[in-house]
Amino acid sequence: MPAGTHKSKTLEPPEFFLFDLGNVLVHFDHLLACQQLQPLLGGDAQQIQQVLFERGLEREYESGLPAEEFCQRLRESFSSEASDRLLLEAHADIFTLSHSMVPLVNQLSAAGHALGILSNTCSSHWQHCCRKFRLVRTLFETTILSFEVGAMKPDPAIFHTAIERVGVVPDRILFVDDLEQNVETARSMGFDAVRYSTTREFCRELMARHVALNF
Repeated sequence: MPAGTHKSKTLEPPEFFLFDLGNVLVHFDHLLACQQLQPLLGGDAQQIQQVLFERGLEREYESGLPAEEFCQRLRESFSSEASDRLLLEAHADIFTLSHSMVPLVNQLSAAGHALGILSNTCSSHWQHCCRKFRLVRTLFETTILSFEVGAMKPDPAIFHTAIERVGVVPDRILFVDDLEQNVETARSMGFDAVRYSTTREFCRELMARHVALNF
């Protein structure tokens, strides 16, 4: 079975498309963030990576830790005096658009399909993506973001919030994520969910659900 394919009783056109942000709509590089923070914090990129990821500060930020506290924790870890603005800019400027997905998402929107984003993200990453990518800020009518909800995928709580906000029964929501554990949780809760690997493979998933594409 091709990667991401999910057997279903009936593959019907979704009523709502719910996309992960990172590694589906945009690409990101956490190492780049560590390298950009290094001149502001001192230490080296590996030490910054340990604070952010091994000690869990990034996860706390994505779970709702305020940006000001995130910055203060970074400063305290490295005895830095860098401003919040500089720290947040260095931390957030790590994204590039997934160019293969742009025409597809634009076409889905132009055809009148309802689109949303369900993402584990923090406030500065989300604000940066909205500023940088017109697609992100204009095409998605519903957003479910971990830093706002206080729960991160694959926690079922964030999927419950998604169901409430979308207002569509889960089996009519097509959820697209690059991580299998998130896809499996969504499926266990009744979503029609697929793992994103390539845009070409995702197009096959759409055609299997009778979603017309003009590629």
